Amino acid sequence: ASMLMGVLPEGPSSVVAEYCFGFSFLWEFIRPVPVPRPLHDNAELLVEREMKNSRYPQPTLVITIGAPGSGKTTWARYRYGPHAVIAADDWFELTKTKFHPKHLGTAHGWCKEKVLERLKRGVSVVVNNTNTTLKEMFYYIGAVVFGGYPHRILYARMPETRPDVLQKRGLHRVPKQKIKQMLKRIQYMGKPSIHRILDAGPMTKRKPDNQVTKVLYAGIFFNQETCNAIVSTYLAASGHKPEEITGPVKYLHVTIEFMPSATLVNNVGIGSEIDVSIVGFVSYLHFHILIVSLPQSNALRYSTNKIPHITVATGKYPPSLANTCLLHSPFRPLPKPIAIKGAIGAFMRGGSVVMQMKNLPLGWDTVRNPMSTQQQPKRSNRNQSSQSSSKRNSRGGRGGNPNSRNEQSRGRNRPGYLSNPTRNTR
Repeated sequence: ASMLMGVLPEGPSSVVAEYCFGFSFLWEFIRPVPVPRPLHDNAELLVEREMKNSRYPQPTLVITIGAPGSGKTTWARYRYGPHAVIAADDWFELTKTKFHPKHLGTAHGWCKEKVLERLKRGVSVVVNNTNTTLKEMFYYIGAVVFGGYPHRILYARMPETRPDVLQKRGLHRVPKQKIKQMLKRIQYMGKPSIHRILDAGPMTKRKPDNQVTKVLYAGIFFNQETCNAIVSTYLAASGHKPEEITGPVKYLHVTIEFMPSATLVNNVGIGSEIDVSIVGFVSYLHFHILIVSLPQSNALRYSTNKIPHITVATGKYPPSLANTCLLHSPFRPLPKPIAIKGAIGAFMRGGSVVMQMKNLPLGWDTVRNPMSTQQQPKRSNRNQSSQSSSKRNSRGGRGGNPNSRNEQSRGRNRPGYLSNPTRNTR
């Protein structure tokens, strides 16, 4: 078998091995002979989801952690074979594209596709990126957890942390200051784990400051009677008992756009009623989700939600993981679609739901200050104390009007379009 791996490429050898042995061929268990050991540092390993006393070798998802020049590629290719090591940098080499930050999204998208292909095949794969934050690992960990793949998770942290050495070793001429920033992120990240990575959530593309408003998301909300019908529909379809549904969502809704721009909020049609059809459901781990179909209305042309859904409950996990669960877990269709009605509303950053455009608070479209905190000039203690006292007065503290905020917030919510308040989520 070892000689076979040395003669045949990965594809045919894998087919022969699966035919002969009945399981996927794993490089780390049977590798070409001889394999010269290259000079590299030994990674610090941390393992999760390992099956003990398994009859067959368990495939591995390896997450390398380290700055450029730390020896990730050399270590990974020796341990798992060059065919199993995938990095976003490989896209630049394969396409012969000169590195530029604008191509990073495409490169990482290609990396995710290649890693997912090997996960589906049930063979080991190495995500050979720097992975300096938990969010960078989210997609790959989420794919294994929600996709139901048998892989164990192996975090490989490279021990080299000297910027001078890393800069000399690196092949991409990464500036020394950039390497220091990566090392700080790795140190701040601490010990990675599945729970911490899922809790951190996915990488999100930051919107320009001039497009950020006080509306957290626009969505379709339902009145109390409809919310009860939604929960009953899910229980009947999934066969779950009410006590099995943990971590219910506070406001049952269908997200149209997260962090919408002022233009979208003005044009989406706040307050207009929408017909929604429940067509299927997903029940996986603690996630209880209903798949819906939306009409091709003018108001919903702004929706960027790939899979429209209503998240009923998520247990101990953040509700934002529902999209990841839907991406990797197939849903079961209902025998017959169930029609319900909802209305478009805006969930504010303060936690309230506004169902009429006229009830949006003053300054809802006020954007963030584009000047970051570090760029803002320092104020004297005297100015800071005077400003803090003025803020307290505006909030009704120490001589201010205690009813000023209450008077401004009255009449914002449309009655009847809120579900039972149990959890504040997206």
